[in-house]
Amino acid sequence: MAEPRTVRSRRTRVAIVAALREELRRTGTFTVNAVVEGAACSPATYYAHFPSKDEALTEAFAALLADLQDFIAGVFQVESLRRLGLGGFARAVVADLVGYFRVETLAVRAGMAGVPENRHLLVAYKTAEDAIVNLVADFLAEAEREGLLAGPDAAARAAAVVVTIQGLNNPLVLRAPPDEPIHDGMTAAMAAVLVGHVTPQIASRTGVPRPSGEARRPSRHTRH
Repeated sequence: MAEPRTVRSRRTRVAIVAALREELRRTGTFTVNAVVEGAACSPATYYAHFPSKDEALTEAFAALLADLQDFIAGVFQVESLRRLGLGGFARAVVADLVGYFRVETLAVRAGMAGVPENRHLLVAYKTAEDAIVNLVADFLAEAEREGLLAGPDAAARAAAVVVTIQGLNNPLVLRAPPDEPIHDGMTAAMAAVLVGHVTPQIASRTGVPRPSGEARRPSRHTRH
């Protein structure tokens, strides 16, 4: 029995977006020829789905952001915080997200580069960012109810956590080996925003160094 046309079309579109995302990961840009080769379709089929480059990039970037949202939801689990403690949890969050951004950094930059001139990219980005802030706020609120975190209002802290996450997608962090001081600094920064502030006592309790001047530099050169 032949596959229904709508099912084939949907499958082809998914394959095109997947091939486009792979090109973005690999090169930070894409050509139609490279995408159709990866998707095993013709240029005519590609253009039937995506008449313009902006439309193709928007769908690929939206898919990336949806994956990032799911990834962050999986990382920010109260059970992990309970098991690892604040310092261990912050370190695990940083390590996991650095690993994610090492794979996706060129694709993220390609999408973000188009945001100022592409309203659809901007809407996709803001929608995902708001959703991530909300899921982090839910995590913080649950952690406070469980007595695992204490601090200012969860909703107010969530934005600072998300900004710290964005700061991990920075070449200074991504190029550094895991034992470099910058990773300790970002771990301390993550622990600090999770509880709402940085003090010597927090650094001591988390078991991670307080961020030095060098460790703070990525936040001044953040690339989303």
